[in-house]
Formats: sequence, structure tokens, C-alpha cells
Amino acid sequence: RGDVYKRQLRITTQPQHLGHKSYHLRHEIIKPDGSIAFDGQVISVVMDLTTRNIIQVPDCIAQHFA
Repeated sequence: RGDVYKRQLRITTQPQHLGHKSYHLRHEIIKPDGSIAFDGQVISVVMDLTTRNIIQVPDCIAQHFA
């Protein structure tokens, strides 16, 4: 694994799914030879930090799923 840090990597993030109050993103870290060093999926829920209620995904995020 140590040799990965000595090379230039490409990191991609792709929108996968848009729900009413959550969205899914897929991430990949790609080595110079094109092989995938790491991949994963993140599911995020949007919360109003004042009321602590789960809210609808804002348009500024939702537009990336069109």
C-alpha cells in the first residue's frame, strides 16, 4: 500500500441515486495503471441543523443527478 502514496492518483465521485431526503455517491481512487485502489459508496441524509429535522435534498445538490 505504501507505493500508492508515491504516485499520482485520480479520484472520481459520481452521483448514483437521488431520493427525497437522501442521495448516494460512488467514489473511486484510480491508480496510474487504471486499476482501482479503492471504491466505495456513501449515503447522505440532509438535516436542518437548527431544527435537527431531516429535510428534502436541496436543488443545489439534486441538480447533479439530472
